[in-house]
Amino acid sequence: MQRSPSLTQAISTAEALLRADTDDLRQLAAIAGQDPAAMYLGADLTGVDLRSQDISFLVGLGTNFEGAILTDEQRRQLRRGSVEERKQETRKSIRDLRVDMVLRFIERHRDADLAPYQREGQASIPHDWDLDIPFEALLQEVLLNPILMSTSPNPNDQCGSDYMSAALIRLSQYLSYESELFFKELFQLFGDLRCPVDDAVIDILKNNYLRQLQSKLGNLIAMMRPTRNLDVWWVLDQNGFAAMIAAAAELSRYREVHATAIEAFATEVADPKLSLQMLTETRYELDADQAERIAYAITSKNWPASMTADVLDAKVPRPLAISIFRQLLAQGNGPRVSEVILWLDRSKWSLGGLSLENAVANIDNFDAIYNLAKMLAPNVKGNQIGVLRSRLSQLARTDVEQAKLSRFRQEYM
Repeated sequence: MQRSPSLTQAISTAEALLRADTDDLRQLAAIAGQDPAAMYLGADLTGVDLRSQDISFLVGLGTNFEGAILTDEQRRQLRRGSVEERKQETRKSIRDLRVDMVLRFIERHRDADLAPYQREGQASIPHDWDLDIPFEALLQEVLLNPILMSTSPNPNDQCGSDYMSAALIRLSQYLSYESELFFKELFQLFGDLRCPVDDAVIDILKNNYLRQLQSKLGNLIAMMRPTRNLDVWWVLDQNGFAAMIAAAAELSRYREVHATAIEAFATEVADPKLSLQMLTETRYELDADQAERIAYAITSKNWPASMTADVLDAKVPRPLAISIFRQLLAQGNGPRVSEVILWLDRSKWSLGGLSLENAVANIDNFDAIYNLAKMLAPNVKGNQIGVLRSRLSQLARTDVEQAKLSRFRQEYM
């Protein structure tokens, strides 16, 4: 049977490689008449001794090199290349995902019957983009093409604030109450694409959207993920505290509010009742540091001890509730601590994670615990005395502290 030309060529190449008096990968590729990058793409190099070779051309080719015989420097070089390769793959995956999101959005709205509007009494200002082009082509131009044409290796630059700003301006000509559904999905797309919101974006929202939609703009902003600049502007720029709380509560119907906006309000407003109203009527997620800062702001404000139970009963996230409880005890305000004791007694000295043991475990100052123990001891039960004594024992370091601990044991144990 006659051999095909390709089979003949393959056999000839294999014979040439077997006869080759070299193990240099580049030379072997040259003998085979191949580009080294193409020949070794994804190659398994297990067992191959490469210590004497320049292996820089293998970086980024996805080779299996862990089982190869390499110098330490060669292995580091290839591993750095693998890390960069994974970064590139991640960036490509992010880009492909974003392209897919935009394509699906365009597909849903390609035939949308949206008409440009003119404000009453205002002449139309001509723009280069005012050409009569299909709506689908416009969406591709403002939403898809910038991503496809981006040459930045950083995925964040492909959908930056300039991308969102340009799209908001171009599409604002279709803004009306009738197009609310389209714009809700558009804002959700911006959120899904992780578009950052900066001052330029906020200025466009103020000038092109807020004037037209007024408070209804909140329905669009609610479609985006919690974003620091966006939520701080929308919540804190409202006219009056009640309006700020209402704006945050409205966002909470759809998603969590960015914690920075909640913290800024709760820590800056002097009236603790307003702070608690914001904290209880909105949805948000706090980290440990934010919880501590808010708790300190609330407990350091000037309010009567009779309000203590209301503060402790406030339906706030558990980390914040624990921080408030702990700081009320740690601050050692006698009347408030007495109210805490009464509240604890009503709660059977424990409410989930809120307990005396939980509180004192987070106080590292011996004198603070000692003064608290002296205040609490006459009113608490034996097991709570044990909690206080145990913590004092852990913190007692100096002779003076040991002497105080001994007197406390004699008096209350």
